[in-house]
Amino acid sequence: MKSLNIVFYGSAYFVLPLLEAVYSEEGKSLGGLALKQFNELPVDSEYRKVLSVSEFDSPELDIPIRLSLVVTQPDRLNRKKIVRNSIAQYALNNKIQLFQPASIKSVVEEYNNLGSYHLGIVAAYGQILPMDLIESHKYGLINWHPSRLPEYRGPTPVQAALLNDDSSTALSWIDVAQKMDSGDIYLQSPVQIAKQDTFISMMNKFIDLGVRQWALAVALKILDRESLVEKYSPKRQQFSEATFCKMIAKDARSVDTSADSETIYNHYRAYKDFPKTEVLSLYFDSKMTLNEVYGAHTDLEFRNILSRASSVETYKDFYVLTQNDSKDRRVFWKAASGVLEVSQVTLPNGKRINFAGFNF
Repeated sequence: MKSLNIVFYGSAYFVLPLLEAVYSEEGKSLGGLALKQFNELPVDSEYRKVLSVSEFDSPELDIPIRLSLVVTQPDRLNRKKIVRNSIAQYALNNKIQLFQPASIKSVVEEYNNLGSYHLGIVAAYGQILPMDLIESHKYGLINWHPSRLPEYRGPTPVQAALLNDDSSTALSWIDVAQKMDSGDIYLQSPVQIAKQDTFISMMNKFIDLGVRQWALAVALKILDRESLVEKYSPKRQQFSEATFCKMIAKDARSVDTSADSETIYNHYRAYKDFPKTEVLSLYFDSKMTLNEVYGAHTDLEFRNILSRASSVETYKDFYVLTQNDSKDRRVFWKAASGVLEVSQVTLPNGKRINFAGFNF
């Protein structure tokens, strides 16, 4: 091979940095890129125990990479205007061959006529890839999946982790197999979830890690496929340990009025990007969408906060507090149990309320 012809499959805006990272390294040796990323792994990484620097000197990896094709979802019409996702726009801007099938299952022959490809990187593409397409690549496809597989197989693993208030997860680089997210794991790295993390901040963490690992993951897949590593082997997933997550419906934005503040806060963290979180406000006598929330407190915790406030004003289901040593005020919204500290909401008429300067 004169070059390793790579296809990038992705559609979501948040995977654009990964596409940019692959394209920025065109012409460079895969082995050199993978070695650099291997050396950046934590000192206590399990992969350092089963892999050696010399394995990245393999002739199979001493080949320049080439981003040959970008596959993404088709453009769509919105109010008679064409809306193109950021992945497609990046490919067009950089004159990378672009393929945007409405259903990739039905155009495998057309896909194969576009060129000869050795490996594909899949990241939030949005369609199930058929086996005949997968097998048309010499080394198959590798998938960037933001969960500690076999936990949270499916399209919404980050949202599931946040809804469940998990404190940690992982980024998994896996073989693309016939069953969704069931392939062998080539590389898996832990990712911590802070209490303030939302879907958006978590995706930033996952993409940042993906940018620093993609070449290593690709190299491990090739080394394993060619049987060029002695101690290393990809981890086989156990179906009995698998959990699953589903697509998010638009009506998932509404939260039950009986939900406590912690449940609502986790809902907000998970659905901050889409479909948002909507609660019923007594003060506004309508629903409101939570745009910015600082955190949740139990009733006991809130009583302690109240005891330290210099002034407290109550407006139905809102509390406005000021502290003795600060002119800044804090605004809390009362849930069925507990409170949320809120900064900004949007009303059904589209009016955005910033509580920092709002007059109740």
